[in-house]
Amino acid sequence: PVHTFNAATDGVLPMSLMQASDGNFYGGTLHTTRAGGGGVLFRMTPQGSVTVLHSFDTDPNSPYWALAPLVEGADGSLYGTTYGGGKYYCGEAFKLSKSGGYTVLHDFDPAAESCYANGLTLAPDGNFYGTTNYLLQGTGVPPNQGAVFRMTPDGTVTVLHVFQSGADVGRPLGTLTLGSDGNLYGVSL
Repeated sequence: PVHTFNAATDGVLPMSLMQASDGNFYGGTLHTTRAGGGGVLFRMTPQGSVTVLHSFDTDPNSPYWALAPLVEGADGSLYGTTYGGGKYYCGEAFKLSKSGGYTVLHDFDPAAESCYANGLTLAPDGNFYGTTNYLLQGTGVPPNQGAVFRMTPDGTVTVLHVFQSGADVGRPLGTLTLGSDGNLYGVSL
């Protein structure tokens, strides 16, 4: 192995890895044993040297668990989602500079987009597309099984489809894939 993760310094359970245009690898871990323990976002050189760029806190109001792969935007920044925390406890979309600057772009709202984003896909139109897979129970919103959304680079989200319980398939998982025909494809439970 080029790197062994350490719970006290750079986290455990790395969940994703992508190579950016600078040649380095970027990803997230699920947990750390440091204060907060909500995982980290990291940069790893091809030789295995890891630098923590951002550490999450497990306070419910703070985002945590960057499970999905990051995606590099046209501006060279990295974009991703968290699976928990945030204003509505449903996760957030964020922008991360390669030097570690972290910006919250969007708090997923159960009344609008459902919860728990599966990651982002950059499309040729310059926007990001993704899915959420679960409606937070007790929100007072009619039952649904997730949504498909478009997000601009500044974090403006538009819901494109809501999966309704019993009406169509639901609970999409994983990131969307851009097909050679220009359509986005995904899977659900």
